Amino acid sequence: MNKMKTNPMNYLYLGIAFVVGYILFKFIFPMLSRKFGVKEEEDEDALDKQNIKDIDADIKFYDKTENLTYPKSEYYNFATGIFNSVGYFYDDSYLVNSYLRKLNNNLDFLMLKKSFGKKNSGAVGFTKWRGLEEYLQHYYNDDAKIIKKFNDILKSKDIKFRI
Repeated sequence: MNKMKTNPMNYLYLGIAFVVGYILFKFIFPMLSRKFGVKEEEDEDALDKQNIKDIDADIKFYDKTENLTYPKSEYYNFATGIFNSVGYFYDDSYLVNSYLRKLNNNLDFLMLKKSFGKKNSGAVGFTKWRGLEEYLQHYYNDDAKIIKKFNDILKSKDIKFRI
């Protein structure tokens, strides 16, 4: 029987590749993310807190004239459904349409937006946390027809907010 000999240098090459990969993911990609527009965590936290305050203020305003169509827990289900139906390797804009059709007023939209919160999106090393509108715009940026369809659904329900 002929045994295959392994070259000890292969282990060295493998070790070097591992170290280079580790350095790229641990140090280089985060540095590039900061350089190309991903804000520092403190800035993001401050923006998130302001965004939540703005959404809460809008909810308080619309709560005087409109009623929620569903229990609050249902909006979390809608938000999770939208998040799960959109991605780089899959997308189901029809499912997003079906969730948007369930909204009946501005208050419903705001509760969906608040429930969605911020979701992580983007390629490895270049991720960004995005709210509902920005998240859908990010994934459907090449297809204006889909965004228009989303906005047409909201407009048909007399919802003033747009994607």
